[in-house]
Amino acid sequence: MREIVFADTVRNVSYAHGVLRVSLGRQAGENNVEDAGVLVLPITQAGSFVNTLGNALKQLEAKVRELQEQQQQSGAAEAQPETGAQSGDPGELDFGRKE
Repeated sequence: MREIVFADTVRNVSYAHGVLRVSLGRQAGENNVEDAGVLVLPITQAGSFVNTLGNALKQLEAKVRELQEQQQQSGAAEAQPETGAQSGDPGELDFGRKE
């Protein structure tokens, strides 16, 4: 079963019996945070999980910078049409493990 959880904060991180638990929360008003769920993973996979997430964020940041640069260039060159087809689709990012 796949469940989508929206969280915008980490409430707590704990470790016991080989399992890492990351308690997630979400803002529910100005000064209120409610539980969003708990991410549970084996401690042996925690490093790989964090590295994969970190790499995904680096790729996302690079893609955002690239798109911003393209938008700036297209704004400056509006009078001159570009050659080559561009759909405006940012493409897919590879968030998988590099082995």
